[in-house]
Amino acid sequence: MLRCGQGLNFGSNVKAYIFDTEVSGNGAAGIFAIQTSSGVTDVSVDHCVVSNNTIGFNASTANMNIRVSNTTAMNNATLFSSAGGGQVLTYGNNQSGGVAIGNAVGPG
Repeated sequence: MLRCGQGLNFGSNVKAYIFDTEVSGNGAAGIFAIQTSSGVTDVSVDHCVVSNNTIGFNASTANMNIRVSNTTAMNNATLFSSAGGGQVLTYGNNQSGGVAIGNAVGPG
C-alpha cells in the first residue's frame, strides 16, 4: 500500500496476518487497527517494510494488538502509537533505526 490516507486499515474482530508487504508513504498510519465492538482485533506483521508514513503502527483502541516481527520500519514521523489500551508489540527482531517498536511480546 503506497501513498494512501491509511496504508492498511483493520476494523473490529479482525485476525489479520501481513507477510512480505511494503506499506510506505501514507499520509496517516501505515498499519492502523481499531476495535469498536466487543471482541479482540489481532494484527500480525511479519517480514514487511513500513516506512515514510506519518505513523508506522497505530493501535488506536482497547482490545487490539499489533504484533511486529522481522520487519523494517524506518523514516516514519512517529514509529508507533497506542491509545485506550491498544498495544503495539515486538518480538525484538525488527530494524527500526535504534528505536524499539512497542513493548516486548510476552510468553504464552
